[in-house]
Amino acid sequence: MSLVKSPDLTPEKLGNIVVMRGRIPLAVRYWQQRLAYSMRYRGVAGTLEHAWRFLQFRIGDWSFDRRYGVETSERVHPAQFGISPFLAANSEEYRPVPAAFQGVLRSLRIEYPDWVFVDLGAGKGRALFLAAQFPFREIVGVEISSKLVGIARQNIAGFQAKRSNQARIQLIQEDAGAYRFPDSNLLIFLHNPFHGEIMQAVVRNIEAFVEQSGKQVRLIYWNPFHSDLLGSCTRLKLQKRTAHYHIYKSCSEPYV
Repeated sequence: MSLVKSPDLTPEKLGNIVVMRGRIPLAVRYWQQRLAYSMRYRGVAGTLEHAWRFLQFRIGDWSFDRRYGVETSERVHPAQFGISPFLAANSEEYRPVPAAFQGVLRSLRIEYPDWVFVDLGAGKGRALFLAAQFPFREIVGVEISSKLVGIARQNIAGFQAKRSNQARIQLIQEDAGAYRFPDSNLLIFLHNPFHGEIMQAVVRNIEAFVEQSGKQVRLIYWNPFHSDLLGSCTRLKLQKRTAHYHIYKSCSEPYV
């Protein structure tokens, strides 16, 4: 299945909806736009099939949240992140990564205790909890939104309370482009959290880390809508490509 991106609802557009259509709930307006977009590009049959898949994903999301005592299912638009207009304009909607991500982690064939898992744009922490099922040396989430960080901290407490052996989960509120990576082999995860200048800064940051540290890096990019920016990184080589995610591997020498 190929990737189909929903129309962008920028903070400016959302502001217009709130001001000009104040009597229509924002969520209703949002789903009206998504339905119209899907009907246009998928048709009736394709939209119904997509809706059925979406419902299955949502049931899985709610089951996950109930099981671990967290709230990671509800989507959040960048206009609700509580960040600057520049950051919001370069950010993508928060949405939970599906449970299938766990299978991707299992397929990597790495010695997990030798690696640190880093989720850039961690949102509410869903990927951190899926990664906690594996014996990583450490699990780190980096998120700039104070709203999402607050939710993620509550989720971490709820998640740890449900586990007999608590995972080493660290949450850092910081700009992903300025984050200083730990001196370790890294498994970096991106669930399409941003684009534009933020994504460019993140790519430069990863490239500099590989050059200076000599450590190994794997990168999983879920919903890789902006993979062209990662393609410009000479220290990462595409290792696997699917409709839903790409996996990259670091190169000791620049890859052209």
